[in-house]
Amino acid sequence: MMKILYKVLHEPLLHFLLLGGILYGYYEFNAQENSTTQQVLKLSPNDLETIKVNFKNTYGVLPNDEQFKALKEEAYYEKILLNEADALGLAKQDKEIREILLKKMQFIMNNSSQIVEPTEKELYEYYQKNIIDYSIVQELSFSHIYFSNPDDENIQEIYKLINLADVDPKKAAYFSQSFKPSNFINNVNFEKIKEEYGKYFATKLFNLKQGLWHKPIHSKYGQHLIYVKTKKVSAAYPFDDIQERVYLDYKNENLQTRAQKAYKEFRSQYQLESE
Repeated sequence: MMKILYKVLHEPLLHFLLLGGILYGYYEFNAQENSTTQQVLKLSPNDLETIKVNFKNTYGVLPNDEQFKALKEEAYYEKILLNEADALGLAKQDKEIREILLKKMQFIMNNSSQIVEPTEKELYEYYQKNIIDYSIVQELSFSHIYFSNPDDENIQEIYKLINLADVDPKKAAYFSQSFKPSNFINNVNFEKIKEEYGKYFATKLFNLKQGLWHKPIHSKYGQHLIYVKTKKVSAAYPFDDIQERVYLDYKNENLQTRAQKAYKEFRSQYQLESE
């Protein structure tokens, strides 16, 4: 008897029927609750134009009245089901859908306003404001989060996490594999880093901006997320010699600032609590 009961409880068809019953009950309840109020669902002029363009791209002609009517009904069908899926929280339960939506929202935040090309004057002012990052570095101090496996999928996730949570570089080692001699390297010169980590790592490191977490850099040990704490510098490089580098830094910082501002605006609309 127990074997039969176990088999029945693990039968996929039973699970499907139970889920169907739950959904049916949900819709019956909401149908009664919302019988007097209906959500307004509109197809915008852009929606209608998209329908026509997509049809023409497929069939080479614009849809006639009957085809257009059917296509609009299909568009309503999709909107209704997507709205109901959202009401049921289905996207929150599906990891792949969540990832797609997160990427789309990040794209929206990064592109929430038009990128304006900087003038040479603006670039020069940026260069002067950040002159320490465009000077010859004698020594620097940095923190790093180390990964022995260069293909570790956690690297990008942790990079996003430490930026989002504004993690203190002094505590960043908690996110890292242990590294000897240390996750904190103080007052070292280029030759010392080159000898210990390799020329590629040293060259990349000594060109990083101060006060930011940077994406992974490869060394002979593995991958490292880097935070440059301090620099001891001498003469600045001439602006004309490094204008392209200044331009790239300016654009990257502008993108990050815009994305952070957009997120803060979203975040301000919520009261965040945890139990």
